[in-house]
Amino acid sequence: MKDSAKITLADDTRQLCLGHLQLPDNILSSLHGQGLVTIGNAADIISLLGSSGLKYGFELRFRLLNLSRCNSSGRTDWNSFLKLLSGRLCQLCITTPQLDSISGDSLLIPVNKQTFGNAGAMLAKAGYSNLGELRDGLRQGIAAVPGLGKRKLEELLQRMLDISKAIDEGDFEKFSPTTLSDCFQPLQTKDIRGLLIGVLHLGIKAQWFRKAGITTVGDMLDAWPIRLGSIGNIGNAIIERTHKRLTALVGAANSHGRIDWEKYTAEIGLPLVPSDSGTVLAGRFLSSLPEALEQIASNLPDEHFAEILKSRLAKPPAERKTLEEIAQSGSKKITRERVRQKEAKLLEQLANALIWDIYGSLGIHFKPVFSNWWKLAAARFQGVEEIEFDEFITGLGDVWGADTPSIIEQLPIILAIVTGDPNMPSGFRSAIRIDPVLYGRLPEETLALRLDKLRIGRGARQLAEKGVSTVGDFIEMCRSGDSMILDSAGGKSALVQLTALASSLTREGAVNWRQYLVDQELVSIPPQATSSPKQFSMQLTNVIETVLKTSCTYSRAPEIHRLRTSRTNAKRKTLQALADGWGVPGPSVSRDETFLKKFIFNLVIERDFSRSPFWFQKDWLRYWSDAARVFDSGSTNYSEFCQRLSNDWLTDASDLQGAFPTLWAVLSCGRGRLKDTNKTESIRVRLLEGQPARIRLRGFRRVH
Repeated sequence: MKDSAKITLADDTRQLCLGHLQLPDNILSSLHGQGLVTIGNAADIISLLGSSGLKYGFELRFRLLNLSRCNSSGRTDWNSFLKLLSGRLCQLCITTPQLDSISGDSLLIPVNKQTFGNAGAMLAKAGYSNLGELRDGLRQGIAAVPGLGKRKLEELLQRMLDISKAIDEGDFEKFSPTTLSDCFQPLQTKDIRGLLIGVLHLGIKAQWFRKAGITTVGDMLDAWPIRLGSIGNIGNAIIERTHKRLTALVGAANSHGRIDWEKYTAEIGLPLVPSDSGTVLAGRFLSSLPEALEQIASNLPDEHFAEILKSRLAKPPAERKTLEEIAQSGSKKITRERVRQKEAKLLEQLANALIWDIYGSLGIHFKPVFSNWWKLAAARFQGVEEIEFDEFITGLGDVWGADTPSIIEQLPIILAIVTGDPNMPSGFRSAIRIDPVLYGRLPEETLALRLDKLRIGRGARQLAEKGVSTVGDFIEMCRSGDSMILDSAGGKSALVQLTALASSLTREGAVNWRQYLVDQELVSIPPQATSSPKQFSMQLTNVIETVLKTSCTYSRAPEIHRLRTSRTNAKRKTLQALADGWGVPGPSVSRDETFLKKFIFNLVIERDFSRSPFWFQKDWLRYWSDAARVFDSGSTNYSEFCQRLSNDWLTDASDLQGAFPTLWAVLSCGRGRLKDTNKTESIRVRLLEGQPARIRLRGFRRVH
């Protein structure tokens, strides 16, 4: 027999699944087994067969009658129906017209503990990230969710009813966290919106924001907090931390729409480094870099990080502590491999923080006036994977407005950060072995200075054979990273002398030879200035003997000069007489004489001072230059040379008799015979054919 009470349902309600009647699991399962799927289907069967025609028919008809009583003007008042159930849910099936009316950004309200209580946390784990997904799921019916018990279901039901009621009353905003963005209004300036989200110090979770396209504070404000809950791996804890960081930014925003970083970092409990604010100028930035690194190291939370930064990354290769030394330092001993891993991690974090504001767990915050220099460099080399030394230094100089010496001085830490490698390439190690001053804008006179003018020794000849004959050549070789030449005996000696030369340069880059003389402790010769040709003639023999006794490797050279080279043919001893007196073969004396004349020629005419402990007076050398000019002008014999030189010096020939023999002997023997006949390429030409040292700019490349 049919039941007399009529069941009247709204059309949209008839289409809903049977779970919306909130029948217990066993009853719902039985009804499904009898072919009942929707509410309309169940109502039709009950009307046709009555309650007795179905198993659990009485329970089904009771729920349908309750639902029918909540029908008004063709709509089901689901709020009333659910209240009739005393707020108890048996199934994850909820719908109301108000929920159906939600649209736009409100559908993106995150499903999490903050918005839907403990039930929200369980539903988020089940894959329901926002209100739109949850609403659609509840309308269709959601299968059992692990961890969602009776109490959590009641909590969820109450939340959905409250939302429906608020929509009816036009007060839905109080349930939407979007209203929280109002308190962030001070952050809506262009400067603050443009800050990268790394300044919020959100830790490793920040990567998920970036992957979702939220890279700036402005992006975060636009997404807050509706979109955040829909991002995978973003939970209530990180949203809460983000809220605290944004609130701290609000508190630190000044009236000009900028952030007071000291106030902000104090609020979030991080040190702000470096403390010096004088880094707004490039020169100040570079000169203060060692002090800044000390401050950074002292504020790093990891003691091994601090020691790595101070004793390795900030030091030139030759001064660095080994990995083993750092491993055994500090209160906690670690392995050498662990130090290497920490070093790589520290470099990555420093580069990310300075260039991209990605701080990770670094535990400090950089002042923008400090990190901005690194950002400028990153922008300058954007897209560049590899670069040569000169191009790199020039590029940094352009963007920082700094000179080359200042950059070279801090090159170890700069290279470590931009390459991500603590081990400086060998070519770059060679480049920083010379004094940075020599990379400045030196005048051509200094660059063209021959290396044999410096006290390099035999190394000057060795370098010349390799195409390195001037100061400019040597600097270019260092830039090229040719460590093989630098590590040679000549290269090492030249490094010492160029360091001495660098300390003798004037502010304009010219050589202060008087300072060089003092620094090298050279003996001035002759002791007094030479003021006249007659004085030069009187000094000559003694000066030459002094030079030969001190510098010449042939012990008989001073005596040969005194008895032969300094005398005319009529007064000099024969080679055989000297050989007999010394008990040696005649040819050996001839060889020694030829050598000493070439030796003197090389000193006073070629001006090769590389092996000389003397400082030759400029006026004294000028007389040698005069004599060489007269000799080269076409003097065909000794008498003509003496007469023409006397005329040139406006001095009676009788006053120059002490100088003529030596001048003639040296000039006639040495002229044109000492120059190296092996043609050597200029270092500048050779570098064009070689492979200059290159570095990979990993620190300047985004890795996310």
